Amino acid sequence: WHHVVCRRQGQSLSLWVDGTVQDSQTDPNYARNLFGSALDSRAIGLVYGGAQAGWPFALAGFRAYDRAITDGEIAELSA
Repeated sequence: WHHVVCRRQGQSLSLWVDGTVQDSQTDPNYARNLFGSALDSRAIGLVYGGAQAGWPFALAGFRAYDRAITDGEIAELSA
């Protein structure tokens, strides 16, 4: 299995895999567009636009926070 985190912190968006940051962007429009559309539809695992196709894998768990979790919390969760 792999631990994946997508964190929005202010105007920054970062993607973490197994406790290591893989990519990050600082662009308020990118972060707002990615998260705004996805979270407004409240559809986890669906293709953008509402198509009835899911991810080609299973989720063992899912968490959503009302804040940006810290680097330390990401490391702890991925261990």
